[in-house]
Amino acid sequence: GVPYTILRGSTLFGPGDGFVGTLAALVKAFPVVPVPGKGRTLYQPLHVQDMARCVAAALKLPELRGQILDLGGPHHLTHDTILDIIAGTYRLRRLKLHVPLTLMRGMVAIMERVSPHPPATLHQLGMLSVDSVTELDLVELTFGFQPRPLDGSIDYIRDISYWDALKLSLGFPDRRRPQRDGLE
Repeated sequence: GVPYTILRGSTLFGPGDGFVGTLAALVKAFPVVPVPGKGRTLYQPLHVQDMARCVAAALKLPELRGQILDLGGPHHLTHDTILDIIAGTYRLRRLKLHVPLTLMRGMVAIMERVSPHPPATLHQLGMLSVDSVTELDLVELTFGFQPRPLDGSIDYIRDISYWDALKLSLGFPDRRRPQRDGLE
């Protein structure tokens, strides 16, 4: 009997995030970046401030009660494209090594056993093999604004030092981000 509106973000990004931040660490630390599978999985990154704006607006829109909305940013981007955007933000060129999912699962399983904070988990790897997109204009049509694109909106990754990137990539905790007991 409680009114509700459920907003589900495709892939959220912003300072302290677990997805773009982890990919940024890999890009910064290594000249060759491992990519699960063919790198064609689609994402629709949505900035956390844009998600917050949608949450605030949803509270004032009674017509959204009882609805579940999947929200995303203004572009569908492949995993490879996201890595290219991150490398471009750093003004780096990186090679991508496409690793078959079966091999990547084995590597991630080992990382989970030996690292207290692996850069990826088997659960996350499973999510990386499924597209996470919705309608491109849903935020604009529903909430009246155009969400910011990933490209040009991730300057915060420049705060990741080489040593922090290396530590994060090897499974040591990010000292800049509070740990969330594996709920990322």
